[in-house]
Order: sequence, then C-alpha cells, then structure tokens
Amino acid sequence: GRSATIRAMRGSDEGRLLAARQKGEIMTELIFTRLVDVDGLDDRGSIRNWLRAAPSRDRNALRLAMEKQEFGFQTQIDITCPVCHTEQRVEIMSLRDFFFPGSHDQ
Repeated sequence: GRSATIRAMRGSDEGRLLAARQKGEIMTELIFTRLVDVDGLDDRGSIRNWLRAAPSRDRNALRLAMEKQEFGFQTQIDITCPVCHTEQRVEIMSLRDFFFPGSHDQ
C-alpha cells in the first residue's frame, strides 16, 4: 500500500555501492540509490532509515519493481510504411555514420 518513486542508477552511485559491498550492505544500497521518495517522503536520511526498518515484503516489492523498470536508451521504434500502412518495430542503428553521416571524412 505504499508508493515509491525510483530513478535510474547514476555513475556517482558506483562509489557508494563499492563501499556498501565491503560493509555487506549491497542490497540495501542498491535499492536506496534508486529511491527518490517513499509515500512523498524525500529526505535521504529518512528514506534510508525507513528502508533499513522496512519489512522484507516491502523490500522485495521494491526490488521486483526495479527489475521490471526499463532504464536506458530506447533502441527500437515503431514505424508505419506510408505506402502500404504496415506497422513494424525496427532497431535504431547506433553506428557513427547513422547519427553523424560523413563525419569519418573530416
């Protein structure tokens, strides 16, 4: 019955995760770094205290929600052929020539 807002991991989170791993608190820190707020509470210290005291049911629900969430770049798009109106999903090419045509000539 709680609500939480999560975010993607940041590069700056990696140092904290390494320190947490050495302390044996990696799972708590993995969840904590991605939590923005819990039930509207956004104070980092209060969130950490709540997470440490949270029942395993709540921690499991957060972990599962985070696993389902997709973060990162969308590499597929849906397109419709203007002639036959067929819809299809295609992968966006991430090659330099696709995004910066002719850049290799310079």
